[in-house]
Amino acid sequence: MILNILTAGLGLFLVLSLIYLFAAAAATFLLVHPFRFRSGCSPKAYNLPFKRVQFYSSEGQIKLTGWVIRHEQVAENLVIICHGLHSSKSEDLPLAAFLFRNGFDCFLFDFRAHGESSGFFSNLGYREKEDLLGAIRFVETEHLTLDGKVIVIGISMGAAVSLLTAAETDRIQLLVSDSSYADGMSLLKKNFPLFFHGLPRKYFWSICWGMLKKVGKYPENPDSPLDAVKKLKHSPVFFIHGEQDKTIPVSHTKALFKKFSSQKKFLWIVPETDHAEAYEKQPVLYQEKLLAFLGKEAEKRSREGQLQDGAVDVAAGAVVSDGKVLVARRIKGKHLEGMWEFPGGKLETNESPQMAVIREMREEVNLEVIVEHLIDTIEYQYPDRKVRIYFFKCRVLQGELKPIRWGEVRWVNHQELEQLEFPSANQRVLPMIKEYLKP
Repeated sequence: MILNILTAGLGLFLVLSLIYLFAAAAATFLLVHPFRFRSGCSPKAYNLPFKRVQFYSSEGQIKLTGWVIRHEQVAENLVIICHGLHSSKSEDLPLAAFLFRNGFDCFLFDFRAHGESSGFFSNLGYREKEDLLGAIRFVETEHLTLDGKVIVIGISMGAAVSLLTAAETDRIQLLVSDSSYADGMSLLKKNFPLFFHGLPRKYFWSICWGMLKKVGKYPENPDSPLDAVKKLKHSPVFFIHGEQDKTIPVSHTKALFKKFSSQKKFLWIVPETDHAEAYEKQPVLYQEKLLAFLGKEAEKRSREGQLQDGAVDVAAGAVVSDGKVLVARRIKGKHLEGMWEFPGGKLETNESPQMAVIREMREEVNLEVIVEHLIDTIEYQYPDRKVRIYFFKCRVLQGELKPIRWGEVRWVNHQELEQLEFPSANQRVLPMIKEYLKP
């Protein structure tokens, strides 16, 4: 009799233990393997021009999918928008549409194990920083911005990823953190067992954490956004959080704001708003505050960059048409007289390089052009001056070619281009331009 009772008790214990372990495994799996949200909505639904692109995370193992939403003229600033856990890039299209119509190019992509991107497991922000670093590298290699620098807006997990990434790169010039956590592990430890009411909680987190380390390849003490903001020095940050956030308490963003030692920080606690709902609940105010932050800080940083090293900023355009490129010859009596160049000139006060190219083409050769993309940025030290030249690929929109400020202008193919004498500052860009002219 006693033996039967012990056997039954042991069997019940084993069954309950298996249920307990299964519950922990199920909870861990659901957390790191999010449901792939695919709404079917694309930028086309918002009448946005876009290109679907694929690229790899910085460690080269995860193929990611995104949308590049660009103006016909290269915009002065590009915004990368980072979605949250169990979400996708399509969720952020309303915000992207607003930014695009206010002059910003946008880049939206799916994190690993989300949307259209590859990967089976999410890492809750810790490894996703490799995805954002991959996106930034893609922007740089594809010349989507002048200097490879970007603005990043992150929501929820995307905000945490943005902060973690900004601590490791100087490519992020401005950052908006909407509803980030301060310490993901402490948040999980506190809230994880609440999803399974009625089960003993004492060892539940320990089992789940052990599985997370095994499946997600977490280190024992992963970096947190709270650690990251202590290292941030170069990026102004706009912190946003809903006052009634039940998923990530507002105390997390308040802690981040307090720990960020830079004076270039801004905080908006949105009343009567739950998790990551600020844009939905207060769209007009959100847009006003966002534009005020992005416009003011971007303009200030652009002006500071131009004054930093005393270089003369110049913009030049390689205007390509029917396998030929437009070149112009300097008149006698001028600096570098008799040499051939690509039309362009110095930037005026508060003028972007793109706008300078458009203006110079109009004033110097009587052409209206479309700026397609940046080819290269070259700094060169002449004996009497230092120049920084932004070379753009352009195409003709309209106009009749005239040598208004040049001794001579002409269209040349790649073989004729090789016979012309160009200044030293142009030499590095010549092979790149020749590639555009080959049949």
